[in-house]
Formats: sequence, C-alpha cells, structure tokens
Amino acid sequence: MGRRDAPPPLKHEVALLGDEEVLAPALEERCGGDGQAPEALRIARASKDGLLRCVVCGAAVKRVFGSRRRWHFALLPGTPPCDHENETVEHRESKLALYRALKSRLPDGWSVHLEKQLENSRRPDVLAVREDGVRVAFEVQYADLSENGWRERHEDYARLGVRDVWMLGHTRESSKRDALANALAATEGQRVAYVGRREGEGNVRAREAIFYGSHPDDELRYADPGASTPVAFVAGRPGAFVAEWVEYCLGAIRLLAHGTPQTPAEVAFERLRRKAERERRREEIRQKAAEERRRKEAERRAKSATEAERRRRWGEERRAEEARLWKDSPERVKAREALGDRILALLESEGPLDKNVYRPAGRWKTAFFLSRIHGRPPGTVFDWLKAAGAVLREHPHNEREGGRWAWAALHAFIDRLAREGLVEFDHRDDRGRARYWRTPLDGEQRKRLAEERAAEDRRHEEELRKAGLAARREAELEEKWERNRTEREDRERRQRVPADVQDVSGLRPWATLRFDRERLLERQARIGRWLGSEDRRAARAELGRRLLDRLEKEEDLDRAVLAHPGEWKVWIFLNRVHGQALSGAFDPEEATDEALAHFRATGKASLAAEAVRRFVFLLRDEGFLAEASADVSSEKGRRLYVVVGTAGGWTRRLEDRIRHSRDEAQTFEEFGRRLSPFG
Repeated sequence: MGRRDAPPPLKHEVALLGDEEVLAPALEERCGGDGQAPEALRIARASKDGLLRCVVCGAAVKRVFGSRRRWHFALLPGTPPCDHENETVEHRESKLALYRALKSRLPDGWSVHLEKQLENSRRPDVLAVREDGVRVAFEVQYADLSENGWRERHEDYARLGVRDVWMLGHTRESSKRDALANALAATEGQRVAYVGRREGEGNVRAREAIFYGSHPDDELRYADPGASTPVAFVAGRPGAFVAEWVEYCLGAIRLLAHGTPQTPAEVAFERLRRKAERERRREEIRQKAAEERRRKEAERRAKSATEAERRRRWGEERRAEEARLWKDSPERVKAREALGDRILALLESEGPLDKNVYRPAGRWKTAFFLSRIHGRPPGTVFDWLKAAGAVLREHPHNEREGGRWAWAALHAFIDRLAREGLVEFDHRDDRGRARYWRTPLDGEQRKRLAEERAAEDRRHEEELRKAGLAARREAELEEKWERNRTEREDRERRQRVPADVQDVSGLRPWATLRFDRERLLERQARIGRWLGSEDRRAARAELGRRLLDRLEKEEDLDRAVLAHPGEWKVWIFLNRVHGQALSGAFDPEEATDEALAHFRATGKASLAAEAVRRFVFLLRDEGFLAEASADVSSEKGRRLYVVVGTAGGWTRRLEDRIRHSRDEAQTFEEFGRRLSPFG
C-alpha cells in the first residue's frame, strides 16, 4: 500500500473470524505471499468451514489467496451485495488506511474495529475502543451531507458517550460552499481536516487547517476541545482566515486517555500561538514606547511653551522698563530740543519689525538720525550700511538667520525717513545695493542735478543713435554680401560648359569655379578647427573673454581671408601689438604682407589686404594704436603707427563703461520711481 503505483483496494480486505478481524493485506505481508504458511492455512480452513464473515453485513465470505492478485476476501456466489460494496474507491481507501494506521499505532489497551455497529444501529467507519470503555468514532465523509444530517448523527454519538471525529474526503477541498466544513469549523471539539490520496502521492494523507478568529488580526484560534469557537470556514477560498495548513500521515494520529485525538496540527498550532504571543508582546512594547515618546514630546512642548511665555513676559517687562528709562533720560531731552516734537514723535513710533532690536525704538533711531542726518549740509552723502552696522553693534538684536529680521527693521526705518522727505536715495554700490543716501537737496542743487541728468540723457540718446546707424550699416553690408553670394551660386548652377569647346576665353573656366568652391569649403573647415583649437584657448586665457570676442567678431571683408576672423586677427594682435613696448612702431603695410604670407586669400588678394587694413583701423579706434608724428616714417616712406594700449587696459575701460551704464540705468530707474505718484 506504500507503493506509488498501488492499485485501488478491493471490496473486501477485512473479514471477521469470531471476534477476530483478519486484514488480508497484513496477512499477506506476514506470510510473505506464501499460501502454505501456518497462519494462511488456518484462515483457509476457517474459510472452508464457513466461519469467515463480512464485517459490514455479516454474510459469509471466502478467502481469495493467490499469486497473481492481492489477497482479499469475497462474498460467496449468490449472496446479495452489501453496503460495503457500494462505497466509492476513494472513501474505502481512506477508511481502510485510517483503520490500518490506528490499529498499528495505538498503544496497548486500545482495540480498533472497522464498520462496527453500535447500540443505536450507527456504524462508524472506524471505531477505537479502550479497555475502560472510552470509545472514539472516526467518520470519513466523502458524500454530501447537510448540516442538519450531520448534527443528528453527532447528537446520536453524544447520547451514547462516543466522541466522534469527522474527516472530510479530499475531493471536497475544491467545493466553493461546503456546509459540513462550516459546521465542523463552528463546533467545539471538531476540526477541519481533509483525508485522501491526492494526485501524485503514494499514501493516504491528511491536511488540517489552523485558522484565525473572526478577523486575521484577532487572537489565533484552533478547533480543539480547549479552544474558542472559530468562525465560518470555506476551504480553499480567499475569504477563509486560515493561518496555516498542516499535512501529516494518518499514522501520526494519537488518542489520549480520555479519547481526545491528537495530530501534528497541535504542534503547529502551539508554534503559531507562541509566535502570535511574541508578536502581541512586541506590539505592546511598541505601543508603550510610542506612548512614552508621545508623553515626553508633550512634556517637552509644554515646557517649551512655558519657557517661551516666560521669555516673552520678561522681554515685555524689560522693554517697558527701558522705555520708561528712555522717557526720563537727558538724551531724550536734548533730542527734543534739537529735533522738535514732530520729528521726535516720528522717531519714537514703533513699527512691527522694531522689536527685533532690543532697545526702545526712540533711542536707536534718534542716535542714528543725529549722527548721520541732522545738522548736515544739503546733499551730504552717507553710507547707510555702515551706519546700520554701527547701530547693530551698539544695541543687542535678534541674531537668528544672520540678523535678517534686525536688518529688515533698519530697512523699514530708512524707507520711512525717505517717505517723510528726511533723506533721499543717491546711488547704488558695485553690487547693486541701495547703499548711499543723502540729506535732502536745496533748490539750486536740484536744478543743477536735473541739468546734469538731462545732458547725460542727451548724450546717451546720441550714443544709441550712432550705435543704431552702425548696426543698420552692418546689416546692409551683410545683406549685400549674402545677396552677391546667392547670385553667384545661381550663375554657377546655370552655367554649363560643353565638352567639345576648347576655347574658353570669354567664359568663366570650370576649373576656376571648382577651385573657388574648394576654398570656401576649406575656410569652413578652418573655422571649425579654430573654434576647438588649443591656440584659441590659450588666447582666451591671455587676452580675456571680452577682447577675444571683439577680435572674433566678423566685419565686412573678413571673409576674403581663408580663415576664421579670430584666427588671423589674434595672430596679428599677438605678434605685432600684444607684448610690444608702448610707443613701439607699427608698420601697417608690413603687418599686411606678413598676414597674407601666413593666411591665404579666399578670392582676390586685394580684398584680403583691404580686410587687414580695416583691422588696423579697428585697433586704432579701440585705443591700441595711434598715428605716429609726421616726422616719423618707415624706410620706404610709409606712414607708421605706435602702440599705445594693452589688452588689460582695454578690458578695464570696457568694464568701466559697462558699470557706468548700469549705474546710470539704476539711477534713472530710481529717479523715475521717486517721481512716480505710485512710488
């Protein structure tokens, strides 16, 4: 029966010989399949004498001991079939496996019977009887059985004092709704266990459920006599709160002295119970720790709130005391005599940010006003940041966030003075901060300032007009250059030279046209190499970004040189201007010849020479060169220039112009804001 390929059991494997139950497979195993063994001969004689009976119906059976088929028993010919023969193969196999397991595993003092009839005519599948009269009935239920039918049979067993243990057939595991499984799960002392030989298994095994309470978070439940009643259970469905399935062989079933069955599920249940108990204790510890943290946090917050309230009251008391001392101080009397009641009241008014300076507002504001503003001539400029820093160094203040809120109070104060007309904004510093303020101007000073600003506006507008004219001129030349290039390419596409024409006079030669294209492509390649070259990076490091950008800017005729404008201009600048001694001679014709010897022309050489000469004029206009005196000339009588500027000087002049323009823009913006009625 332990082999995987074991065939299903025959209809009669057990027979009664008097009160003795004879199990044919066990007898075959003991005799080794030898029908002449003494015990086999004894059963054969009993069969011949008609002493063997069916354990179910009591009809006479005969022994069938052979070498081709397994040993078994069979009803005599002509005997009507009994209920035992109407069972399914699965039910009979599970029942006999349970019978054999109990018979071989139960200790001395227990006897196991198959289909033994009780006093009320109930006949359990397997009945275990102890010497002292304890009886345990095992029922293997494969067929459908209603809940009412099961309760009737359960009560019949209880009236006889028989403990009943129900095991469900393994074919019921796939049932979506099983009333018997629900009834067993809800009844104290019962358990939900499925028994049978499943596909791929060689032996009949049991599969028992350990499940939670009414919810997975509840206490762990188990259907044993000492446990609480579990909830409705549906096998194999997601809604069943099953903690674990325990599989075991039927030989692991034990019966205690009072008839309570014991299986390996009890061990698993105890393990899960201890685990659940540990988790419960951990959860209690976590909850206590969280409660303790909350309690300490509440205490800390209450303490912080109390301390904050204490500091607030102390601060208010201190400020009130300091305000009283300021009211009675001789400094306030002197300030009142010097400033008058109106200005003193303005200085003593406390804004929402003034509390960040821990002194009465009248004290530090009056000191600021007397030291920087009062008594100064009109138009006197003062550094507001230095004055504010002196105030913060002298008086304690809120130092959080780098003293941000104390500085905000000082900003609000200077803005208030400006709104009252007691100070005026003068100009910003190099970092764009509104740093420099002045005392209010008189009428003559305001008139002179307005005239200077009007003249500056006219000069700026003239510069913008000239810049616009130059930009338009440059755009016109660029448009003309592009138009000429487009017309030339159109003529070249339309031009066709016949192969049999030998005299090409009067026509533009095809080879010359192709050569011009090659030079244009070569110039584009050289431009790409220059932009990523080490020479350009070195020139940028030595001359600076601004000067390099100015030299690389393409002018009208720069395309006549077969190179990037920056490449040949930087070459001329580094070799003929940069690093030369001031007042050194510069021959423009010589510089042109050297440049054309080093760089090729895209087309005509005269255009390339003109591009170099225009670059010389650019150096003169930018302040690098100046015309030499009339008595100074070259050996060939050409007019010379002298070097008068450096790269560093040009960069400083450009930055000064940019800074001056930015300051003017900020000044005009501030002036417009102050003149605006919404400023």
